[in-house]
Amino acid sequence: MKRLIKHFMGDVDPTLRIFHPDNWIWLGGNDLNPEGEWKWTDGSYVEDFYGMSWRVPNPDDAQYIGQTGQDAMSFSKWGEFDDSFTHTRKRAFACQCPDS
Repeated sequence: MKRLIKHFMGDVDPTLRIFHPDNWIWLGGNDLNPEGEWKWTDGSYVEDFYGMSWRVPNPDDAQYIGQTGQDAMSFSKWGEFDDSFTHTRKRAFACQCPDS
């Protein structure tokens, strides 16, 4: 999986900040309803993370900063998942939306 992401996203650019949009890609997973239950855009459940980890302390829905709204599953160039804010983080995507 890491090689596949590297193929699509390229190498890590050490000059970019960690959460720069060029370091992450939205995979199409979300936990909008209910929180903590990860599903793909077609409604099927995310069943496997292929042995890769979440960026610590995720997935947490931003509770550590007293917020909510981290519902979009993103993946970094270095191989970590993140539950990103759906309304503030604009990222490239690698998913197929329903009816497309």
